[in-house]
Amino acid sequence: MADLVINPLGAGPFQLARTLEERRSKQLEDLDRVDRLWEFRLCEEMLRDCLDGYARHGERDMLSTAEEVLMTAEELLRRITELAILHEQSDEAFLDSIGRRGKSGTFTADVDGGLLVQALRSPDFREKGGLTRCLISSRLLVSGLLESVVGELTCWRSHPSESDLQAWRRWDKTYERLASRVAAVQQAENAKRAVPTADPMARWRCLEAQQCDAADGVQITECFAGHTAACAPMCGYGQTTPS
Repeated sequence: MADLVINPLGAGPFQLARTLEERRSKQLEDLDRVDRLWEFRLCEEMLRDCLDGYARHGERDMLSTAEEVLMTAEELLRRITELAILHEQSDEAFLDSIGRRGKSGTFTADVDGGLLVQALRSPDFREKGGLTRCLISSRLLVSGLLESVVGELTCWRSHPSESDLQAWRRWDKTYERLASRVAAVQQAENAKRAVPTADPMARWRCLEAQQCDAADGVQITECFAGHTAACAPMCGYGQTTPS
């Protein structure tokens, strides 16, 4: 009350308390942002080991197959994406912030930001392979995602170094190669499953085949209930063998 009597236009106790609370909240927000930035760098190093390791050594064992490496990389990229939106409470706010704070540079807020929203809002964002499909179909790729997240985590006051950008673009090629490799393997497996298998009844009929000796000493093998393409290779239908 004394402040109001001395200077009615000055800051009152409630205004001072609110100012102090705002400063405290800003400090906590900055600390949280620093923590997320550190986690981003940790995820980036793990992504480097994952993608560069595959590019150098290829598939060495069951833990370094294209599918395993791609799944690990996708999990890291998903976590990196989440780091950018944790403090915004929603992906819509994150996308709005991209439009407000986007700067000139290799990352284009209007274009790449919209592509990032497409990935974030995709219904299969958390499904296996969903983020990879979004990143590749939108051409945002690894480099575009990492660059946009760095901008958000630093309030667009910092931009990736040239060496970072070169590494991220190199990862783009490895990531696409991994996705193509996994897609080819899955397509081959699906095609193999689509091939009709031999009828088990036909095999049973082959095992129950009748044999007779012709006058010329040639043994003839026949299947009950007719011959099919499935049982012909098993019983030798249409072929004669010396007895």
